[in-house]
Amino acid sequence: MKTTGLKYGIFLMALFFVGCDERDNQKITTKQEHEFSEIHPATQNINGNWSAEWRDPVAGFSEKFTMTLEQKDNELMGSAEFDDQWKTKAVGSGHISGDEVLLVMKPDSEYLHEVSWKGTVSEGMISGTWFLHGKPPKGMASSGPWSGFLEKEN
Repeated sequence: MKTTGLKYGIFLMALFFVGCDERDNQKITTKQEHEFSEIHPATQNINGNWSAEWRDPVAGFSEKFTMTLEQKDNELMGSAEFDDQWKTKAVGSGHISGDEVLLVMKPDSEYLHEVSWKGTVSEGMISGTWFLHGKPPKGMASSGPWSGFLEKEN
């Protein structure tokens, strides 16, 4: 009986990994497609702790996350923790040009792609679009809306 359960478990794991590799025909984006053509002096200070949310318009769900951003002139460094079942963490870097932000985040999992977070900052809020670098899993989007607000300025 134990070998049947083990075989069933292995079958489910194999099915899961094969299913994760299925892709739809969405466009693959790269971080170069979302870079600023010119960097202008920053008009906003976005140092601090942010609460944010991203939405997948294809799968129809959203997920909250927190991020800490450090700004030095136009350069950004940051980290994020997502409110998923794995508490996925990511680190990133980017730029702020005027009131436009571009942050590229790399998750701590080898199975997840980098994501560009592009947005406009106004009065302690950011809103914009995220872009996945690579093909999304079947039934998920390669880009969608996101927004956040400054909880605590550093």
